[in-house]
Amino acid sequence: MALAEDWTVYCRCKRWRASSNLKKSALIILVLLVILSYQLGLHLHLAARSYYTDFRYPLDIPMGPLLEKLSNGEDPGIKPINLYNHRFKILNRNKCQNSDGHYVKVRLLIVVKSALNRVALRQTIRSTWGYEKRFSDVTIRRVFMLGTNPSDPELQDQIDVESSSYRDIVQADFLDTYFNNTVKTMLAYKWAFTNCPDAQYLLFADDDMYISVKNILKFIRNPENYNQGNVEVLGFGDNEFSDRMLCGYVFFSAPQRHLMGKWFVSLEEYPYSKYPPYVAGGAYILNFAALQDLYYTSMYTQHFRLDDVFIGILARKAEITPYHVNEIHFYKKPYDKSGYSRVLASHGYSDPTELLSVWMEQKSLGAA
Repeated sequence: MALAEDWTVYCRCKRWRASSNLKKSALIILVLLVILSYQLGLHLHLAARSYYTDFRYPLDIPMGPLLEKLSNGEDPGIKPINLYNHRFKILNRNKCQNSDGHYVKVRLLIVVKSALNRVALRQTIRSTWGYEKRFSDVTIRRVFMLGTNPSDPELQDQIDVESSSYRDIVQADFLDTYFNNTVKTMLAYKWAFTNCPDAQYLLFADDDMYISVKNILKFIRNPENYNQGNVEVLGFGDNEFSDRMLCGYVFFSAPQRHLMGKWFVSLEEYPYSKYPPYVAGGAYILNFAALQDLYYTSMYTQHFRLDDVFIGILARKAEITPYHVNEIHFYKKPYDKSGYSRVLASHGYSDPTELLSVWMEQKSLGAA
């Protein structure tokens, strides 16, 4: 009898321990899920305001009347909030002028956002897709947009020598870091608007891109029919190109709310569920009319540190439709000879030797 009672007590204790352990395990799992959801920013996604119904971005003013007045040289009556008044250390003001000081009608202005220490890449670009005399019947100009690094005066000396040798450096007095890319981009806009006013089209590109300028020139001649209509529109507006063209690899994505992510954006910084459609900053094409309106709009728009998203915000406010072009690749398109015949741009070419090899082969095939 005592043995039976002991066995009953033992079983009850075992079940209690098992139940207790199960509850502890469930509690631990629950706590881990709460921590994970917090780290992933799920609460921030849930708290975000709807982009579709609530989107407003300072200054919350209609840009159409301002753009009209500014393009006519009139005072719009509203004070700008964002002028990017950084000093240009190297201005290169004559880049788009001829010998008598008149502006040249440039078919394509290539503006390359470059890191200070990427000397070898800049040199390779000069001899490949950035070569200004690639086509005798097309006027092309090229500049590299740089910031500064005050802690490395020797590097600045090298930049000064490079500028004297090639006359293609534009450098402004801001710290050249990743999250200053919006500053770099808008100062490049400011430089182009002021110093190359007769440019028809502009290519903005990073220095780790493969570019086919030959294909880009084909594209801007007839963008809607390039590559058998391989162009899509995202965002708002109709499906026809307007007089303001902004083309690239278009994203329509949500802000990253992951707390440990490189591109984390808080609700205070950007409270909406989606970004406006934006072109990836690695390579995109626009005409001068779009550049002008984006530049003017930037003066009345609160700064945002992600440069490609900022351009998307400007486009949204200026009512410029960004066009998605499949042959502009924000990733590195795997290389093969025929597969690159229609490529406008591909990311991932930080090795100057690889860039030179691919470009030379495509040139020999008539595709660069």
